[in-house]
Amino acid sequence: MLKKAKKGIIEKFKRLLWCWHQTSCPCKHVDWVNCPAIQPIPQEGDTIEKCSHVAKGITHVQVTVSDKKYPLIDLRTTRKRKTPKPSSKFFKPQSAMLNACGSKEQNPKKMKTEIARHVETNLMFAKGRYFIVINSKAVKPLAKGTIIDIETDGLFPNRNHIITLGILKRNEIRILQLIKPQYTRFQKLCHRIVETQPKPHYAYASHFEQSFLQVTTEWQDLTQYYDIEYDDECPVRPHRLASLTFHPFPNQPYDIDGQQVLTEWQQWLKTKKPKHLSEIIYHNTCDILRTQQILEKNGVSQRC
Repeated sequence: MLKKAKKGIIEKFKRLLWCWHQTSCPCKHVDWVNCPAIQPIPQEGDTIEKCSHVAKGITHVQVTVSDKKYPLIDLRTTRKRKTPKPSSKFFKPQSAMLNACGSKEQNPKKMKTEIARHVETNLMFAKGRYFIVINSKAVKPLAKGTIIDIETDGLFPNRNHIITLGILKRNEIRILQLIKPQYTRFQKLCHRIVETQPKPHYAYASHFEQSFLQVTTEWQDLTQYYDIEYDDECPVRPHRLASLTFHPFPNQPYDIDGQQVLTEWQQWLKTKKPKHLSEIIYHNTCDILRTQQILEKNGVSQRC
């Protein structure tokens, strides 16, 4: 009997539940967080009421957390199934990739919720990593080039940092989100990734992306279609991207404004609540799809 779970015990048990779902669960849910057999998923701070070891050699374990009796887990099976180890490049969660912009396979009403679930899943296996990756699909692919969008904790490259990198290549959206304040390391990673993406690189007010990413070759600034003024360090945009386009997910709540990104980032560093990262990633995804709308408006073919 344990009155209060030690730090890390719940996290280890969640990993066991994930392995059990992947190997032994009879349900057909692709995403383990939707599996009714393991709902609700235990959280840090929950009380472990009972931990029973069954059979000689402790080959099975059954845990009761806060009056919820979880399935009998065969440790011999779960040991064969390794939890996913994220690579240095990209980590794809076990659940299906998101589909942006309302494809037939994904209800656009759920886009923000699905991003939140993927963020939680990535963070669960993020031990030792300083960023996470969220992958999704765009309905309309780019025929050539790459759309680039970044989120930062300020406007000035000499004293502020990149915290989010968003890329749309063909029909693949990939968001890299910093989760630890290792700014220099993340900036170098973003620089290397953007350099290898298909050209040209499209961005709205690309001067901003160029100055932070330090990648200056083959950019197409989409503000050429509007009246834009620049100062020495950052663009002044009389036309906001959101005011020139429509919201990519009409049935969803509006995403946060770019000026709110810093607040969400500071709240994440303070509280470690995944919802703050989800807001940033959802905003970045929306901005990428808005940028794609400008390409369509100005005659850039989206057909492959």
